[in-house]
Amino acid sequence: MPAKVNMDGYYTINRKWNTNDVLKIDMPMSLSIEAMPDNPNRVAFMYGPIVLASRMGQEEPKPITGTPVLLTENTNINDWTKKDAVSLAFHTLGVGSPNDITLIPFNTIHDERYNVYWDMFTQSEWEKEKQHYDDEARKAAELEKLTIDFLQPGDSASEKRHNLTSTKSYSGHDNGRYWRDAREDGFISFNLKPEPNTQQTLILTYWGSDGGGRLMFDVVVDGETIATQEVRQNFPNRFFDIPYKLDERLIKDRKTITILLKPHLDKRVARVFGVRVIKT
Repeated sequence: MPAKVNMDGYYTINRKWNTNDVLKIDMPMSLSIEAMPDNPNRVAFMYGPIVLASRMGQEEPKPITGTPVLLTENTNINDWTKKDAVSLAFHTLGVGSPNDITLIPFNTIHDERYNVYWDMFTQSEWEKEKQHYDDEARKAAELEKLTIDFLQPGDSASEKRHNLTSTKSYSGHDNGRYWRDAREDGFISFNLKPEPNTQQTLILTYWGSDGGGRLMFDVVVDGETIATQEVRQNFPNRFFDIPYKLDERLIKDRKTITILLKPHLDKRVARVFGVRVIKT
């Protein structure tokens, strides 16, 4: 007997129930994509209500420059995906660059990196974007060579290695990267390892679409405020780095330094997507 939807949007079944009656619910599901509100080229995959993600391994997380992009003119995703016969695993077919991806239910991935959102372009769009991606990959490689220590906020293993503590703080995964923030009256604190006898800079990575007038906080090194930072939609739809010079007296003869991110009154610490100390 088909159920009917009532005025509140619920399905109701009115009948006399007997012992051993069985209620069978058939909910056909299909694969779909959902674009981000502020970026139509960045999409997530869903199977019915199930969010799908891809495993990214357990290695130390770094800024993702090699995450595959999807290149296709075909908007019918059933033409370039294939579902496993016995599991909820979906494979893209010939549209991933530099490689195709396998998607599984997000809630089945534990204790390793994952990716939910994917950049998706037509071939003509990719020709315009590819140079930007190549430039970002080149800059990331150059930055990696200069890096002395790197913390990936939001990644439990990386946070543990850097003795991260926080209050009223939340973490998550967005735009291919992990993040952590702190709300009103909260904070984020962690240790980094400088290198002796070199000039060094602290770099924090933020998301350029974050803002709204409430993101203002101090960057404190071993009790001394070295900067006050405000994030107000600085670079929409892309990550951006802010450098903070580390005075020599703050790092001289130090094996570790403690960084504190503390919001101003009634303000918040912006989502931080990466922290590193580099040789200047």
